[in-house]
Amino acid sequence: MKKIFFIFMVTALIAGCAKKKDSSKIIISYGTIEVLPENIAANIRIIKKFEKIHPNVRVTLKNYNKIDQLLTHLAAGNAPDIIWMHPFWMPKYVESGVALDLSPYLEASFVNTFYKVCVDAYTYNNKIYGLPIQANFPVLYYNKDLLEKTSLPCPNLETDINTLVNFAKKITIYDKKNPNNSIIGFYNFTPLHAFNIGGFKLFSKDGDKLYIQNSKFRELLKLAYDINQTYKLTSSALSMDQNVNAIGGGDSENFLMGKTAFIIDSPYIVRTLKKARFTWGLTLLPKDTKGKRQSTQVETICNFVNANSKQKEAAVKFLKFYTSSKGLIEQAKVPNGIPPLTELLKNDLIPKYYGKKETDLFNLALVNGTYLPPFKDLIQFWQTIYNPFLKQTICNTKTSFNDILSEFNKSVRTQFPEMEIK
Repeated sequence: MKKIFFIFMVTALIAGCAKKKDSSKIIISYGTIEVLPENIAANIRIIKKFEKIHPNVRVTLKNYNKIDQLLTHLAAGNAPDIIWMHPFWMPKYVESGVALDLSPYLEASFVNTFYKVCVDAYTYNNKIYGLPIQANFPVLYYNKDLLEKTSLPCPNLETDINTLVNFAKKITIYDKKNPNNSIIGFYNFTPLHAFNIGGFKLFSKDGDKLYIQNSKFRELLKLAYDINQTYKLTSSALSMDQNVNAIGGGDSENFLMGKTAFIIDSPYIVRTLKKARFTWGLTLLPKDTKGKRQSTQVETICNFVNANSKQKEAAVKFLKFYTSSKGLIEQAKVPNGIPPLTELLKNDLIPKYYGKKETDLFNLALVNGTYLPPFKDLIQFWQTIYNPFLKQTICNTKTSFNDILSEFNKSVRTQFPEMEIK
């Protein structure tokens, strides 16, 4: 009986100690809107790796179905300790003090492992507020088989936009009887593509000026207008002009059908294009109208630490682990943006998923890339002016170019009265 009692007491003591040990764990949370199964799985793998190294810390994963849900929690002050963020929204949280200044926690050697353009995107007044987890930028993909049928060479780093437009003109054939047999030059060529090709920044570096009165702006906008409306080289223009849905599906799916010569899209669609039944290639965006190569616009997603977190030290540790090669290699397994660590692109890890030639091109884009300015109302501009008005008008109507420009100027002046229009 005494023996049984002794065993019971020892067991209870061990259980009590274990319970006490568990309750002493530091608990932090990571919030993200990347809710696809493969994204969730990647985040779980990263968390497990981190917890194995830091057994005294437990990380809970909070998946938000929409960015609005995450933004609501941020506004209410009950957001997670570490937060996924897009550059559209980041300036607001830096300005309001929600994003923690990470500079005191970061060694120069650690910061230098990232592509500079990706860190610069989240650096304000020489202070770093976010660490990059993925980078996206526009890449030109081409259907090599269509080009060869038309006896045209494949575009390369020396090709300019004028040459590319001429290629598209020669390739585009519209079949009125059977629109699905149409062959088109571009799929979904937008004003933003034109701005990227021209190396033109809509906003000044500090985000207080919008250059819509600039001759460069008009030139690039006219380029997008002509490709869509005058030359009718895109699927959107053809389908609207003939009142038919010439080619359906998303961007990469459209290109996969083999009926589009050129498409501008993100690096990650390389994985999708491996299913293509035709020969394709890729290169950086063409040179501008004057034959000059411009910097590629890089859009970087980051994680930042909530300044209101009660466990800042643990949160920073997790953030640094997540953005190290041990963490981001898990993200590389998912068809997202490119992990912005130089070492991952220079060894065999990223080429394993994308290919050596493709990875070398991505490296070139990131080394010479530029980033979005810290304009706090950028998301408002995108949602209320660019997407519903400028993009749709340029791509999908027969409105004259001068009328479009006039209405655009009017909309901007009405919604952004404090911004200097240059």
